[in-house]
Amino acid sequence: MNHSTNKEKLYFEIYKVEDDVLYTNDRFYFKLKDEEGNSYIRSRPYLHKTDCLKELKSVLRNFKNRERFIIEQTYEEKWIFHLRNENGQIIAVSTYYFDTIVDARNFTEDLKNLSLKTPVIDNTKTMKDSNINEKYFFEINKDQCNLFYFNLKDKNGNIYLKSGSYTQKTNCLKGIRSIIINSKNDARVIVKQTRDEKWKGSLKAENGKTRAFKTAFNTKEEFKNFIEDLKSLTLETHVVDNTK
Repeated sequence: MNHSTNKEKLYFEIYKVEDDVLYTNDRFYFKLKDEEGNSYIRSRPYLHKTDCLKELKSVLRNFKNRERFIIEQTYEEKWIFHLRNENGQIIAVSTYYFDTIVDARNFTEDLKNLSLKTPVIDNTKTMKDSNINEKYFFEINKDQCNLFYFNLKDKNGNIYLKSGSYTQKTNCLKGIRSIIINSKNDARVIVKQTRDEKWKGSLKAENGKTRAFKTAFNTKEEFKNFIEDLKSLTLETHVVDNTK
């Protein structure tokens, strides 16, 4: 598998394993994933989310040091790696099997490009336990040409964003995933003032495509508050599929 040095498509995902057979209490983990859903590394388990987030930052620091990686060959003649901290403890393991040792080494080199700005999606938050997430949901529809598109709406039916058209629903769902991921990155958000002195903005994806927000806010602060709300959305944010 060829890996690009542009790692903006990668993001961290925090998740919880309920009824883990190894533990009496649920544990928090994080993964490094791409927009296709492929998982590349997984953390060790943590009892508290704060410890999980703290270790995520440690992983980012240790990515910078080549000596922290242990690259090994499996019995299937694939290649995997482990990441150690300064104390020699393994803090993350690869969940992806590389065809060659060169592929594995190149990927670990690419990981140096990740930073604290890399998006983190917390899937331990759900609509049931987050008042913010209850405000917004995605809605998938079909237009007159039988193409798919999605809206970002609030519980009052107001539309904040409308996507372009997709020939396949799977690509429409990928577009929703992209909105959730890129909203975590302040560098992706573009804000400007309109002629009537309102404030509008857009969200730029890693492929260069821009999604403009439809709603105009009275002040720049109101728009920024809206973006902060978007950052709380997770991959479990409710999606209403009107095409079924």
